[in-house]
Amino acid sequence: MKPPRTQPLLVEIGCEEIPARFLVGAREDLWRNLSEALGAARLIPEGSSPALRFSTPRRLTVWFPAVLMKQGEQVDQVVGPPVRVSFDEAGKPTKAAESFAAKN
Repeated sequence: MKPPRTQPLLVEIGCEEIPARFLVGAREDLWRNLSEALGAARLIPEGSSPALRFSTPRRLTVWFPAVLMKQGEQVDQVVGPPVRVSFDEAGKPTKAAESFAAKN
């Protein structure tokens, strides 16, 4: 099996001058929020190097050395109502089956 394809990702935000007392917090917030979003989207490969973060009074930057170019496969199993409740005697879907289908 081929390893998943990755590429680096650089996110740089230019802004008005950030006061020195807020700079570290802003940089760490950006890094944390991006890491959480990419992790939730399953785009950070397992065992990858941690992201680097940089800042100046007018720039916030986060560099991810490897981000997956496509999400991995995911299978979700959803259990619906029992067959005896889902269909009537004529084999037509009941309100329970229709509600489950609409929700999923």
